[in-house]
Amino acid sequence: ALTANHINRFYNIYDYNKVSLHNLYGPTECAVDVSYYPCVPTDTDPVPIGKPIYNTQLHIVDKHLNPTPIGVTGELCIAGVNVGQGYLNNEQLTNEKFIDNPFGTGKLYKTGDLAYWREDGQICYVGRSDNQIKLNGQRIELGEIENALSSIDGVVQCAVVVRKQYICAFYTGKETDTKELRAILSAKLPRYMVPHSFTYLEALPMTASGKLDRKALPEIDLTSISADVEYIAPETEEEIALAKALSAVLDVEKTSMLDNFFDLGGDSLKAIELISEIEVQGYTVPVKTIFEAKNIQSLAKKITVKEEIVEKVVYDSVLPATAAQMRVYTSQLIAPQATHYNIFSAFKAENLEQEFLKLIKGKNHTAAGKLMLGGLFIASRFYRAAIQSRIWLYDNRIIRNRSIGCLVVSIGNLSCGGTGKTPVVEVFA
Repeated sequence: ALTANHINRFYNIYDYNKVSLHNLYGPTECAVDVSYYPCVPTDTDPVPIGKPIYNTQLHIVDKHLNPTPIGVTGELCIAGVNVGQGYLNNEQLTNEKFIDNPFGTGKLYKTGDLAYWREDGQICYVGRSDNQIKLNGQRIELGEIENALSSIDGVVQCAVVVRKQYICAFYTGKETDTKELRAILSAKLPRYMVPHSFTYLEALPMTASGKLDRKALPEIDLTSISADVEYIAPETEEEIALAKALSAVLDVEKTSMLDNFFDLGGDSLKAIELISEIEVQGYTVPVKTIFEAKNIQSLAKKITVKEEIVEKVVYDSVLPATAAQMRVYTSQLIAPQATHYNIFSAFKAENLEQEFLKLIKGKNHTAAGKLMLGGLFIASRFYRAAIQSRIWLYDNRIIRNRSIGCLVVSIGNLSCGGTGKTPVVEVFA
């Protein structure tokens, strides 16, 4: 991709008033060039790919083929006379990439490239959609990292890949200290997008057609990757408790107070686990604070002592239904025959009729339906008073297999009182 550094080098050699540099974009599937941008010496990164050429329309859409707003990244699609007919002898790929144009006549080619509109109507290229990844709960455009890295003085070419949850950068040009590269990118990118490793190469591997061969990038020792921070041992009670919690969640033996949770391998799910471990140590912290904390030291200053509040609630004979119970109850009113919330159990039992009658008489539930004691199917509806009304517990079923003395029980969720155990299971299990 053309960078502002390239433009500056070009105009340092050629007079801007006599020679012009154009940034062109276009895939082979669409006669190569479909957009152009006349570069100027004052251009900054990212350098736009410009506007469509004559008889060509460029659309940036989301996954539902809806146009994206200004500044929002989407897939770049091409329509017009430049669009090819498809891939020879590859009907499946043709149907996937060359679709009916929802914005006009003819075909629309889905490039797989990511881009966004600038306010001045120019288009900025971001990268490939297959280079869009999700790491530690964050969606990352590898092309955006490459653009930032290539804008650094001395970097000629670069490539960024993800290996075992680590962002690895490769570059050519002038070999630069890793700490310096990381510091520069930290000012350009969010922390979670800064590569974990930087590898200098004499040249990037290319395919026979002259494109970057990412699969041929050399393997690196991932075990040597570190956050490059000074080790500072935990001192305060909060830091010691946090270090123990981190050790349990991330399986790390030693944690520096200058380490970052996500640099150590944390993600959104492990952040929830960390909160649970912190509470075991007697503290608590909002999940948002974990994302915002610069390092473990600053996070330790935000955790607070967990206060145990035990409120004794005295109920009379009528128990109020919880919000979750009312949600289930409402769903069953809408679809009485549905069994989405039923709990199923299967077990052996003898003397079904006698035990079932004993259950009804002694479990604080009232039989309100019909009981077919001699058949293969027994249906009963239980209810209890709640919020000054009666809640019917729909579709409680017990089916007996006479040949093996087996019961298959399907009980409405509300019969279980949220414990996962039904009164029937307690009697027959």
